[in-house]
Amino acid sequence: MDNKKRTSSFALDKTGQPGLSKQSDPISKGVRLQRNQAEKQRRDRLNGYISELASLVPMIKNSTKPVDKVSVLRLAAAHMRLNTSCLNPKNFKSKFQSLPPSVVSSLEVIEKSVGGFIVVTTFSGTIVFCSKSVEDFLGYQNIDFMGQSVYNYVHNKETLFFEKKINSVISQYKKGNSKKVSKIIKLHLQKRPLPRSGDISYQKMLFKISIHSNESLEDQGKEVKSPSKSKKIMKHKDFGTSAVILMFIEPVKTSPKINIPNLLIHQDIYFTIHGLQGEIMYADHRISTITGYMPRDVLGTSAYQYIFETDVPIALFAQKAMFTSCDGMGLITYRLKTFNSKYIYLQSKGQIVFKDSSSEISHFVCYNRWLRTTLERLTILHPAL
Repeated sequence: MDNKKRTSSFALDKTGQPGLSKQSDPISKGVRLQRNQAEKQRRDRLNGYISELASLVPMIKNSTKPVDKVSVLRLAAAHMRLNTSCLNPKNFKSKFQSLPPSVVSSLEVIEKSVGGFIVVTTFSGTIVFCSKSVEDFLGYQNIDFMGQSVYNYVHNKETLFFEKKINSVISQYKKGNSKKVSKIIKLHLQKRPLPRSGDISYQKMLFKISIHSNESLEDQGKEVKSPSKSKKIMKHKDFGTSAVILMFIEPVKTSPKINIPNLLIHQDIYFTIHGLQGEIMYADHRISTITGYMPRDVLGTSAYQYIFETDVPIALFAQKAMFTSCDGMGLITYRLKTFNSKYIYLQSKGQIVFKDSSSEISHFVCYNRWLRTTLERLTILHPAL
């Protein structure tokens, strides 16, 4: 009888081994519920702290896209690093120089004149500051860069070269050689992949690298005694606080790769690239055989100064219509003044080009066809004849 009572409190589990009977299930369920409830409360507290932290960091609060928990922690650390770095004027120790109230604001003003963007890193490569215009060139938002290593965005084959140049600048800075504390190099930076695409592309950029310090040039590289220790220490032990690496980055100006349609590959055709006001940014070498001008003669000049004066209003109207058209294309026939002051008939087919990851117009390309014969001109100008 006793054996029956003892065995009734056990049951066989799925493996055939004796286990707890159903009588113990309410107790185990209660323990699990308490454990799950405690875990949920812990997660809720953690989420609450992260939400509160996100509301205190300006770059997260002003973000135009959702920021995940890991990014909140990364950006919070980046914000604290920025405030403790020498970009904060309160940390500037020089008696001979002064900084504006906001160095970051000053950098954002400077970037508008350099035609690129600005990145500031510690000596180890951690990004302390990145200007907003990085999105125009690489597609990333500046908060994607903050707190990351700058080496993560450099092409793998160029990482060692980049690190070597950075270390060279740091070495010269430590020696107090201010004349050599700068470098100009060219590297490929990773662009943001397109949605639903794993393809990684790179943009060739020009880096102007220098050191920004919170000390005067007279104090750089000097050894000082620690007030709390008798040992000598270098002022630049904490490179994020004492000095940072300042990088002005802009795209390398190269001859653009234009996919000329097969129908337009002809000896009487050349192409040009224009800014939004019609200024000539690039001219194909074949312009010399048609107009007599060398490409260098027309670079930087307005295309409208070569058009016959009565055709200029028509050309301006055609450009405006191209900018507002749904396909971004335009077509016009006009008279162009050649190098020997004679006029020839040209038919130009224009196409606008947008900036990366935006709907803003960057420039437009024109395929310019010389209407050499009278028959060609009549066919274009009077197609019904």
